Parts: sequence; structure tokens; C-alpha cells
Amino acid sequence: MSLDPEFLSLPVEYQNVLSLAQEKYGIEVKPLQPLSGGKSGALLYLVSVTFEDGHVEHLVLKLDQPIRWEVGEKSEAEKQSRAIELAPTGFVQRHMAKLAFEPIKSENTLAIFYTIAGDSIQQCRPIGSFSSWNQLKGIFSSVTIGLLEDWNSGYASFRRSVHPRTLLEQWLGYRIKSGEGHIDNFLEVACQIINPNIPGFIVQGVTLPNPLAYARDDKLWASARSLDAMVGFLHGDLNEQCA
Repeated sequence: MSLDPEFLSLPVEYQNVLSLAQEKYGIEVKPLQPLSGGKSGALLYLVSVTFEDGHVEHLVLKLDQPIRWEVGEKSEAEKQSRAIELAPTGFVQRHMAKLAFEPIKSENTLAIFYTIAGDSIQQCRPIGSFSSWNQLKGIFSSVTIGLLEDWNSGYASFRRSVHPRTLLEQWLGYRIKSGEGHIDNFLEVACQIINPNIPGFIVQGVTLPNPLAYARDDKLWASARSLDAMVGFLHGDLNEQCA
């Protein structure tokens, strides 16, 4: 099955994985609207998917070339499935996108089809489509309460007497490790900081602590006391359990 002409402007690796998806699942994929993507460089589309029996569904297509930063790291699809498994049933039905098919992989390129969270692209839009401060304030307030009260209803545990840096490491994982994630590269390229482990920055005459250095080195915390931390679900790249 040939690709829609609009997809022919994509890099060849994306065309290949889309062709494999159409062939494997017997579907025809037509782009309806590009969606705002994140910082990973992935491409997102609202698409119309026609099945062999003629019925049509609107889905979100993600085309990506994911990087596995550490051995044993779960794939995005595995994280999504795990988050759905652990979340309250009502929360999943109302708010969470699901995998429409098993992801298709071609070399290092991935195609993932998601159902639309909330079942409506009109009523449930990407947050990147909002720009008004009042809108964003209302959205974040509502989402924060929903995550704390609805997603985490009936789930809570404590980690007792834990050093703050240890909590950061458990939360951020590989992202704060030297040579992994994107933080080192951002500091070097965007901030022109060669040594990412310096303890502080001078900004307009004000010395500010370097959060990455603090996330890596216990010694910089001096006499900071340990914390009792409540642990629950947090949507950070679909990490299903974070401090």
C-alpha cells in the first residue's frame, strides 16, 4: 500500500517504518494535522486510519528515533503499558491514551499509534496549542490536582530519611549521569559552560547554584537534612513511579 503524498517529504527512514506499519496491520494512514512535539525531535500527527473492513479511526502517530540511555531501560510502549496497568481504571478511561497497535520498528526508527486521550482532538488538545497565561495557569492547576488526587487515589508510600540528592537521582535517573541524557550537551552548547560540574553560575552579577552539580555530588549539600518523601505516580516521560 503506497504512502500518502504528504508523507513522501519525510526522511526515508520514517517512510520505511510507515510502509511497514501499513503492510503489517492492513491499514491506510492519512495525515490530518501535525501536532506540537516535545524536545526529543519526534514527529507527531493526527492521522486518519482506514482498516481493511472500511472503518476509520482517528489516532495520534508518533515517529521517533529513540535513544536507550541505559541498559534495561524500558521502551516508551512498555512505560505506557505499565502506567495504564498501575493507574486507577476510571482515570485511564477518562485521561490516558492507549496503544492502538504494537509499535513498529525499522532499524532505529519507531512508529507508535496512540488513541486520543479523552477521545476528542477538539476538546483535548496538546498543551502547546495554548499560549494565554490565564489559560495555562488554569490548565496546570487542573492537571496538578488531577494527577495528585485522581491518578494517585488509593496509592501512596513513603521513603523515610532519604538524602535530597538521592531523591533527585531516583527521580531523574540517567538524565543526571555524566555522558548520558541531554543536560551536559545543553549546558555546553546553549549555555557555553564547558565544565558541567562547577558549583555555581554568575548571572547578571548574582551567583546561582548549579542544580546539575548538586544532583551529582552529596558534598555540595553540606549539612542538608534527610527527608521523609511521599512517593506516587508522576507523568515524566511516562515514568510510572517517581519520588
